[in-house]
Amino acid sequence: MGGIGRLLVDRVDGRWAESAAPDALRSLGCAVHRVASIRDGGRLLQRTVFEASDGYVGSDLAEAIEAAACEPGGDTAARVAWARRKRAGVLLGRGGGALLAALLDDAAAGGCEIVAALSSDGDDDGAAAAPLCAAHNVPFYALAAEATGGAGDDLRRRLLRSSRVDVVVVAGDAAATRSLPPALLYEYDRRIIGVAGSLLPAFESDADPYEAAFARGVRVFGSTAFYETPDGARGGPILATRAAPAAGHATAADLARAGAALEAGALVDAVRAHCEDRVLLRGRRAALFPGGGRADRDRDAAPEDRPGAVAADRRPPPRRRAAAARAGPLA
Repeated sequence: MGGIGRLLVDRVDGRWAESAAPDALRSLGCAVHRVASIRDGGRLLQRTVFEASDGYVGSDLAEAIEAAACEPGGDTAARVAWARRKRAGVLLGRGGGALLAALLDDAAAGGCEIVAALSSDGDDDGAAAAPLCAAHNVPFYALAAEATGGAGDDLRRRLLRSSRVDVVVVAGDAAATRSLPPALLYEYDRRIIGVAGSLLPAFESDADPYEAAFARGVRVFGSTAFYETPDGARGGPILATRAAPAAGHATAADLARAGAALEAGALVDAVRAHCEDRVLLRGRRAALFPGGGRADRDRDAAPEDRPGAVAADRRPPPRRRAAAARAGPLA
């Protein structure tokens, strides 16, 4: 099977033909599997799934593709992500047990690979998470109670590094996300995903968003998954939301119980989109390409791996590569 890649392009809409990026891939001998486009604020955002002709995946080929996909001298950015199963580390906070269970279920269904779960020693959710991680063969680290402050932050970073995580998932309430140290936020900028028990920015600063939502008599409630960024907790691009009518919930506790499922769903949606390279960032906005789940991953796979599939369009590589100016990488 050849190397599967995903080319993400952000360019001015209307300046180039919509087929420019797929054509650039074909000019380098790649087979184009499918293309998804989004128009946003005068920009054309594209995600093209392709296969390298000889199965080779490397930085030099990625750089050639990115250069070929960029308009010479134009306002264009391109990034190649080679398709592989991403590695996730989970930081557990209060209320994170159910979120961890949802992430593990999605991982078992072919989502990201969870390679580490970290929790404070003596935390109730951490105690419940230990056997859950053991059942899924996921290393679980119960950090000692004295591992607080700078020493505790350094320990968490060392464990995440040694686990070679691609993305950090914060499974817990607002306190878990607000306590993230700046060093971790900078090291994993746009690679830390958290979830809030409200439709952000509503009730963003409330310690108990469900209590606040119930007190205000909201008609719709929900949850939001987002990127944590160094410039402010919960201020990052929104990745996924789940919402439901508030009618029928007689107390704030009822609302919170129903919201737990919405939080798990939004968090899984966000992690899946990140790990499948379906997110293209433009400042504080995140554009998400459609898809997700096993069916989408199967369509990204090489045609010969899917029964009854038709072989993708292949063109022989040219003798010379297309020359183009390379723009800065996408976030």
